[in-house]
Amino acid sequence: MNGADFGRAVVVGLIATFVATIFGYWEVALGLPKLDFATLLGQDLVSPELSKEFAYSLGMAQHFIDGVIFSLLFVRVFEPVLPGPVWLKGLLFGLLVWLGSGLVASPIHNAGLFWRRWLLPSFFGVLGWHIVWGLVLGIALSLSHPRGVAASRC
Repeated sequence: MNGADFGRAVVVGLIATFVATIFGYWEVALGLPKLDFATLLGQDLVSPELSKEFAYSLGMAQHFIDGVIFSLLFVRVFEPVLPGPVWLKGLLFGLLVWLGSGLVASPIHNAGLFWRRWLLPSFFGVLGWHIVWGLVLGIALSLSHPRGVAASRC
C-alpha cells in the first residue's frame, strides 16, 4: 500500500464511519433502537466514577479508530479479492464486519451473540449500520480513485 492508498483509506474510513454513525442515531425513526456505540465502547473503557461525557468521548474516538482500521484492512486485503464493483465490495465487506462484530464484539460487550440480549431490533439496527458503512466505504473509495484508475476498477 503506497502513501496515497493509505491516505485514501483513512479518509474513506472516516467518511463511512461518520455517515453510518449518523444513520445509527437516526434509526429510531425506523422503529429501531438508537445505536449509541460511543457510550457503549466508552463505558467499557473507563471506570464508572468517571463522567458519562468522558466515556462517550473516548468511545467515539475508539469507534472512529475502528472505522479507519477496518477501512485500511478493506483497501489492503479485501478490496483486491472481493468480486464486483467497488461499491459491492464495500457492501460485502460491511457484511463481513457485521458478522465478525456479532460473533466477537457483541459477546465482549456482554450482549450475547448478535446482540441477543438487546433483542431483535438491535440485530437489524446493527445490520443496517454495517450495510450503510460498507456501501459508503465502497462508494467513497471508488470516487476517491484518480480518473484512469476509477474507470478500470469500478
